[in-house]
Amino acid sequence: MKDKSEAEIGNARKRKYFCVTCVGGKHPVSLKTRRTFDHIDKKTRKFTALACFLHHGGGNRKNSKLYNNKVCSETATHWQAKHILCEHVGAYRFETSKCSGCAKHTNIEDGTGAVGRVEYTEKILEGKTYRFDAVLMCNKAVNSVLEDWATHETSEQKREYCLEQGYTFAEFHALHVVEAHKKAAPGVVFMLENLKTRVFECQGCAQARRKLEQLRIIQAAEQNRLKSLEVERQKKLYTQELENQIALLIEARHNEIELQETKTEERLLAIESEKLRVAQAAEKRCLAILEVDKQKKLQAQKLENQRALEMEARDNELKLRIIRLEEERKALELEKMRQEEMYTEYYNKTSAGQETHILQLQDTLHCNYLYTV
Repeated sequence: MKDKSEAEIGNARKRKYFCVTCVGGKHPVSLKTRRTFDHIDKKTRKFTALACFLHHGGGNRKNSKLYNNKVCSETATHWQAKHILCEHVGAYRFETSKCSGCAKHTNIEDGTGAVGRVEYTEKILEGKTYRFDAVLMCNKAVNSVLEDWATHETSEQKREYCLEQGYTFAEFHALHVVEAHKKAAPGVVFMLENLKTRVFECQGCAQARRKLEQLRIIQAAEQNRLKSLEVERQKKLYTQELENQIALLIEARHNEIELQETKTEERLLAIESEKLRVAQAAEKRCLAILEVDKQKKLQAQKLENQRALEMEARDNELKLRIIRLEEERKALELEKMRQEEMYTEYYNKTSAGQETHILQLQDTLHCNYLYTV
């Protein structure tokens, strides 16, 4: 539609078109073009395409016969995507929730034991209804709500309602669903990208984050303390240097007084030479102090960088230690289960197996309680 006149666009809208992407019988579609208005800002539009084809008929397969001659605002990609989600349950899977800090608590929905339905409508309070593109139902109850993003995303209010009802919510790009279904090999489950995956923070990551924050706070406090000590030391050095300068000035003043009293050329030359010597010595001392301060600042920066590296190494070691402890705990639990199976098999074969088994269960409960504490 780019660079076309109004007459050409009008003639194009009057022509008849048929869908070639949907599976099944041939059905008509209509051409919809974007109109331009001077009083509407183009940046506020939700639809960015110059033109698109809209299906004839409703999205629900049960009610499709009622809308054969009516046009609904649904693109072909959106229509095909929601039917793929319902008709191919179990052929795809997607993430529903995951931890923001690790991959140990990722939940996957694969449609096991679920049945798909298209255009499912649910009534809520005050006579309002929500219509979902597709749902996965288990035992005649909604388990997951699936939405396709073709032209605009689902409202946050609708998503919050689904989560409050205990439904699993997912939203996919309609084009991504269609392409993934086409590229998937027969019998292979393909992965869909959930645009609204619920992200949370598990207990382990929260504890690790809090520990890192505490370490950063301690490190910042230590740095502030060192800076305060450095400032105090600099003040003492500058105070000492000022006292030395005052002493030199007093001494020079005394020399001037002696010069005025003696009124001799020899004393004047001696005093001038002494003043020059004192000034040179003071200048050398100032330069030496500045050099010492420079070296100490460089050493302090080096120590600070070294501490940062040590803290990072300590954090990495702590994470590895946590992982090792978790692996050892799992290994102990597996060994304990294996020993319990061996003991059960052994004592069941003996005459006193029942009584011994009861004592063993009591010991196991006591051990579990101690381990929990």
